[in-house]
Amino acid sequence: MLYCFLESHLKAPKILSKLELKTSTSHYVNGADGVHFVKLPGGDYQIIFGESKTEVELTTALSHAFKSIFEFKNEINSAGSKKSGLPYEKGLISDHLEKETFSNEEKEFIKSIIYPKRENSFEVDDAFGIFIAYEITIDEDDKRLSNSEFRQKLQSQIKEEISNRLQHIEKKIDEYKLVGHEFYIYIVPFTELTKKRSEIQKEITK
Repeated sequence: MLYCFLESHLKAPKILSKLELKTSTSHYVNGADGVHFVKLPGGDYQIIFGESKTEVELTTALSHAFKSIFEFKNEINSAGSKKSGLPYEKGLISDHLEKETFSNEEKEFIKSIIYPKRENSFEVDDAFGIFIAYEITIDEDDKRLSNSEFRQKLQSQIKEEISNRLQHIEKKIDEYKLVGHEFYIYIVPFTELTKKRSEIQKEITK
């Protein structure tokens, strides 16, 4: 879903998808959940490293997402050793670029973004895309509202829940010393999150 948001909303083409590198549907992949790039209005570029979390509680999901980004940026994997992070990820891109459906010209261009050269006419910065799926509770009384009233109340509830976490997001950026990076955060509520997550995983790993 993060891939869909970055491709369709941000217009950030995919460079690398970790799903395509997995040797087993049950194998966990360290590092970014995907890598995209976007051209900024001024002509510079960003490499966007993806991070996705699906957790019942929104604040917890956001906390875990920023913690994962901190560990990724500082090359710390789940075992505490250093075998992930920006250099490792960029190496993966170079190693697997031939498997992606790019023309030779596009491949050379992507390499120039991953490893910028002095003669480049643009700057390249690292950014992060975050997808959060969390569980929302719908009151029984709300289910009796008309469709338009239900949509309006649900939208207001979601906006309020997200607005209430903005200070928490700022706190985590400061706590993990992630200032200087741009973040593209997409938050989607689900009912019965655990059930929905299992259904989605079954569909994409068939």
